[in-house]
Amino acid sequence: MSASKPVGPPVSAAYGTSEGCFPYINYRRRHVIDLPHNFETLKDEVDILRERWKDVDDYISRQSATRQKNDNYAALHNTLCRILKYYQERIVNRYKKLVGLESGANGEAGNQTPVHELSPASKGWKNKFYTPTFYRLLRLDRDVLKFMTEITNLKNKITLELVTSRINPEIVVRQSAQELTHVPSHQAVLEIPEDWLCDPGCKRIIIHREPQVGKTNILRNLNNWFVQCPPDLKLDYVIWVNFPTDLPKPEDIITDIQEKIIQHLDLTVQNSGRISEEHKHGKVIIEAKDPYLLCNFAFNTEIKLEKLPPQDSRKLFDKIIDDETFCKQNTVLADMIVEELGGLPGVIASIAGQLKINKRVEYWEGVIQRLRADIWDSNLLGLAGLAGVKLDFDTTYSKLKENDRKCLHYAALFPKGFTIPIDILVECWKAEEFLWCPTPTFSHARREGECVLNQLTELHLLEMCSEHHFKMPII
Repeated sequence: MSASKPVGPPVSAAYGTSEGCFPYINYRRRHVIDLPHNFETLKDEVDILRERWKDVDDYISRQSATRQKNDNYAALHNTLCRILKYYQERIVNRYKKLVGLESGANGEAGNQTPVHELSPASKGWKNKFYTPTFYRLLRLDRDVLKFMTEITNLKNKITLELVTSRINPEIVVRQSAQELTHVPSHQAVLEIPEDWLCDPGCKRIIIHREPQVGKTNILRNLNNWFVQCPPDLKLDYVIWVNFPTDLPKPEDIITDIQEKIIQHLDLTVQNSGRISEEHKHGKVIIEAKDPYLLCNFAFNTEIKLEKLPPQDSRKLFDKIIDDETFCKQNTVLADMIVEELGGLPGVIASIAGQLKINKRVEYWEGVIQRLRADIWDSNLLGLAGLAGVKLDFDTTYSKLKENDRKCLHYAALFPKGFTIPIDILVECWKAEEFLWCPTPTFSHARREGECVLNQLTELHLLEMCSEHHFKMPII
């Protein structure tokens, strides 16, 4: 009779196998317990992903002049849509079905395991977790962790550099300008800087005169002329900069203008040194009405833009009214209105635009009376062109010394349009003791009076008619 075989090794082997099974079971339990936390973390990551994409999309919209979407944008957008769809259908909906989005939620068929029961229920050996629901929760948590990695990878790819390409700035950005074909005198003025710009020695040009005379419109037309400029005038960029009027300090104004130039060229502060401070290869055209700026801006050439002659004023007026029959039937009335507008295109445009709305003879006659009045009413001063003239006058007048104001008031006593002889005006100023004359002689008074006249003329408060005569501007 043979001896029985020992049973030790098989028992040891079985014990070892069962011993390795417990960590695996705990590992699966851990998946179930951690599911709510992992799901909330995934939800936060998805929200961050959406915000990241929205931020990049908004930035592209704001910087559409300098950046454009590339092929990577479309590819990542498709991936984002696919991932968000998968997240909703395969993660959120499964979680709702198995757990519920809130603690204590009941499932459609009563098969949900609420969040607060996941941890205690997983600790026992014989409980409802060792059912298909347990394994579904296990697989869901694994999918959540796997999907979280995919979300993180996509989030890291969504960068401005990857999904956009840089756009070179436009050489010329067209400005909204009124055509000059119906204003021949200004059309002729426009041709002057075009000739000077082709001159290599002409670097700085200034266009100046009183407000509403048409300086800005001339400059806008000139800006648009660069779109098809002659081949011998080759410029890399034409940059339009509005001069800031709300900054009191000169250094702040300079910084503001520099920042606008850098922004247009899409440069950074670090490489903005590419702009030459000596300005050797560029040209500057500036429009201004401030005498202080004229004295402090070193320009090569100046253009003193004159008011429109009567025939051009009437052409502009008729074009805005846009009713040839009415204008012909009331040509005298129209001439009287145009005469009161002082040849200023901005004022003509404001008044004509108002008259175009109400083409009745009685209304037009009432406008003439208001224009001829010593003090304009609020309806007229509410118009853009006249409001601009009044604002400039108030600003300029406020800077005058007391005696200079008295000199201006005295000149305003003469009838509108009357040419005032300089000698008579200065003599009156001297008699009223408005002039500072250490020696009470007419020659000294004449010299002092000429200084006052020059100042009032530069500020466009008086208008020179001839070498020996001045007058008050109509407007």
